[in-house]
Amino acid sequence: MVTPKICRGEKRTVKLSDGTIIKLNSESKLIFPQNFGEDNRVVELEGEAFFDVVKDSLRPFIIKSGDIVTTVIGTSFNISAYKIDKKIAVSVVTGLVEVKSDKQAFELIPGEKVEYDTFFGDASKANFDLAEIAWIEGILIFNGDGMKEIISKLEWLYDVSISVEDERIFYIRNFKVEYQNKSLVIILENLSFAGSFKYSIDGKKVRFF
Repeated sequence: MVTPKICRGEKRTVKLSDGTIIKLNSESKLIFPQNFGEDNRVVELEGEAFFDVVKDSLRPFIIKSGDIVTTVIGTSFNISAYKIDKKIAVSVVTGLVEVKSDKQAFELIPGEKVEYDTFFGDASKANFDLAEIAWIEGILIFNGDGMKEIISKLEWLYDVSISVEDERIFYIRNFKVEYQNKSLVIILENLSFAGSFKYSIDGKKVRFF
């Protein structure tokens, strides 16, 4: 079995033996065989990944993510299954996707998603916005976020530790901005200007003051 594990602040694209392309987000782990068998194609995911599955009507593609099993023939979709989030989300971009838990089963079409609560064991279906999977294109979106949410995202995406010396910074809210493939420095310059605070960087340590 092959088990690529992506560290915090990293992303990676993996191509499987059948030609399927998988984009792995930060802090994700994928388990898959070097070569698939004759009956099916099975992988395991912990974290988040976007799948562009090569069509093979004789061998369904199966993704196991905790208590959720996602089955497709050939389609593109996103799965977010970070343990810390206490939920699993499957969002379909193209094709038809089947999602099953022990209690429920759903068929999803493009623009739909299933969210599964790992604590209560319940799932529900809803529509989703493509902005939810903007990470695939290297896009970071703050849509009315407060500073606590922004700090959490930046620490995770850029593998840094951010300390805040002025508590008033936490009261800065309602940032609405979009970045595509921008460096941490550019984002911090913009945020500090908009929020009227200063920052410093020392290796992987960032200080807001």
